[in-house]
Amino acid sequence: AYEHGVGVVAHLMSALAFYLMATKTPDSSRPLTRYLMLVQAAITLTDFNIGVLFCPIVLLPAPASLCLGLLCYFGVQGHIALTITFCSIVSVAVSIVLCFHFKYTTVVEMTKYRHIPVC
Repeated sequence: AYEHGVGVVAHLMSALAFYLMATKTPDSSRPLTRYLMLVQAAITLTDFNIGVLFCPIVLLPAPASLCLGLLCYFGVQGHIALTITFCSIVSVAVSIVLCFHFKYTTVVEMTKYRHIPVC
């Protein structure tokens, strides 16, 4: 019940973040907001996957876990659930890399492609 409660709160906070990004962001920051919304969507997808679809209970110290989510309830094999979880976590990493790329291209455009010495 605790894990599901945390999942519900996380989804509510994610919905609040989407609402605030969509309504309160100034026009000059809209391009960055699109990238941040991509990150937020990837995090929400990963949270939904881990909290609802897979819902693992880790069996420590053994390297194993029990699956109590919807995927296991409907008979999906464990390695498929792990693959879906891995892909959703990779999507978070890719969206963060895209945000860094956007920041880099924005700085390059602001400096008009001039070299800026570091030290």
